[in-house]
Amino acid sequence: MAKKDFDVKPEDLDYSDVNAEKQNPATNPFYTAIFNQPADVDGSDTEYKVVLREQLHEFPHHPFKVVVDDEMLDLRDSIIDNGILLPLLVRPRQAGGYEIISGHRRNKAAELAKISEVPVIIKKNLSDAEATIMMVDSNKQRELILPSERAFAYKMKMEAMSRQGRRSDLSGELVDPRSTSDKTRDKLGLEEGMSGKQVSRYVRLTNLIPQLLDLVDNDALKQSPSMALKPAVEISYLTPTEQKFFYDTVKELGKTPSVQQATQIKRLSQDSLLTQTDVIHILMQAKPNQKETVKVDYERLGGYFKESLTPKQAEARVFETLDGMKKIRAAVERHVKGKTLTDEQLANMVEKLLVDYGRSKSGQTPTQTK
Repeated sequence: MAKKDFDVKPEDLDYSDVNAEKQNPATNPFYTAIFNQPADVDGSDTEYKVVLREQLHEFPHHPFKVVVDDEMLDLRDSIIDNGILLPLLVRPRQAGGYEIISGHRRNKAAELAKISEVPVIIKKNLSDAEATIMMVDSNKQRELILPSERAFAYKMKMEAMSRQGRRSDLSGELVDPRSTSDKTRDKLGLEEGMSGKQVSRYVRLTNLIPQLLDLVDNDALKQSPSMALKPAVEISYLTPTEQKFFYDTVKELGKTPSVQQATQIKRLSQDSLLTQTDVIHILMQAKPNQKETVKVDYERLGGYFKESLTPKQAEARVFETLDGMKKIRAAVERHVKGKTLTDEQLANMVEKLLVDYGRSKSGQTPTQTK
């Protein structure tokens, strides 16, 4: 599909009739010129306006973090230079002002840029469930979504989807809540490109205390200390008190559990037997995945083979070659009275043996060893 041409400068637009009452509601010049799509102006469901920032309020329990980092400062600079080209999506509040559905980062950047007015698209007559789903979906395009953000966003969206389902079910028949929850989970998983079970894992993280949830985020950020998703899910079944002394122990030892260790800790908790001493003992055990591993650059490795090999084939060839070298080394060292040879000495010895073998085949005198 060909890209649309959005190369429109603000000074090229005519703002004089943006709020005109008699214009075609589907031809707002500001909105259509930039986004090449219709916008209802002063319509029954959607309205475009410029409002004071002080009238804007965050979405309740907004799950996505708004951090003042380098990207935020770049956005601030862009807004200073070009203004806010993409209006915020909001809805009216009963208490007055507007609730932000999409655009929390743009609003923060506008604050940093000391801009007092921002363009908004007002979505009217949205239910809480519809607004929640719209808020979560509007953040899908973000480059990095942390596990903690997914956890609370998925929980909020599942609850909103469930409310919509109950509202539309007018049959009056009794429905198993677990069945409804599973269907909602699977539907959300399909939308997010993952299994319903994986959605449940993320939602389960909302039971972690903030300090442990930070460890899971660190895993996604490649920061230390960190805890992987699956062990974190197991630890989420601990009571808040148990999670607190678990976190203190992790911080003290500098160790986080494997899935097996986390499951062991969870079982002790479920049997009401878990103590901090147990946590220390379990975390001090060697984890299977703590064995040293070696990573080799696949492209560099490919230079040693004449043919093109898949990573798995290359790995097999490496071990096949090492096995062969081991046998050659053992055979040569048996003839040098058990002397341990370096790789270079071994290569020279093998080369001399091959030369002597060739000479013997041709009737020449073998070379003299120096």
